[in-house]
Amino acid sequence: TQFMSAHGVFAVMKAQRLSKRADLIAAISLDAYDGHLEPFDEKLHLIRPHLGQLETSQNIVRFLEGSEL
Repeated sequence: TQFMSAHGVFAVMKAQRLSKRADLIAAISLDAYDGHLEPFDEKLHLIRPHLGQLETSQNIVRFLEGSEL
């Protein structure tokens, strides 16, 4: 039904926002604990090309641009 479709779309949108926030929290934590960016090298994530994994890695690297890491 139309309601179920709208409800599903709303849930997907909330999940996407939650995922972006989780990436941001991970980046902030990595910066706070003096982590390393090497595990987020794109070449590593292309070996096993899982789209979500690659997107998360790219988000974390983007969030940390200009950081001292």
